[in-house]
Amino acid sequence: MSEVTRIEQSPIKRELFYVYIGGTQDVLELKHQTIQFFGLKAGDRLDDKKLKVLLEHDSYERAKDVAFRFLSRGPKTEFEVFRHLRKKGFDEKTSLRVIALCLEKGLLNDYKYAEAYVEEFLRLKRGGRYKIWKKLMEKGISRKIIQKVLRKGLTDDKQMELALELAEKKLKLVKNKKGKKAKVFKYLIQKGFSRNVAYRAVKSIT
Repeated sequence: MSEVTRIEQSPIKRELFYVYIGGTQDVLELKHQTIQFFGLKAGDRLDDKKLKVLLEHDSYERAKDVAFRFLSRGPKTEFEVFRHLRKKGFDEKTSLRVIALCLEKGLLNDYKYAEAYVEEFLRLKRGGRYKIWKKLMEKGISRKIIQKVLRKGLTDDKQMELALELAEKKLKLVKNKKGKKAKVFKYLIQKGFSRNVAYRAVKSIT
């Protein structure tokens, strides 16, 4: 059983406090939220179990700060926040706890993120369904959500319209007219359109 001998505020980082443990050389650096949450004060006695809980909570408070700063830069997916926290050294349990808090506060919503992503992707005419699917999968969006947003935001007619527009632009840029169909077809495949859509688009403009 260890006793807290004194608690001092950091002169540099005012949100941090130094907690001195009597009889040892240990000095804990804790967030002020942790101090307040446990009502920690000089004279308190800490056994190993309470010390573990104290440190776990402090890690949670720090992880919250990291997540909130990350989210302040712009919308993120659950996976992106989780990966960011893990890279910063937080364990899985703490990271998932912070994700749950962000979901509760409405700071994370993978469905809304995917909807906005698809809308922006199509507005900028970056490509077809396969490319969008790949990008969203890389961001950790579930297959179920991707299917829903694509079904809603990218109809077959809209995809065909986009493929035709991109095919026409590409055709104008092809200097060597020999094999132009193959070049435009390959371009559409690279942009994430299915072979069927690419074939129909090329056939329509040549």
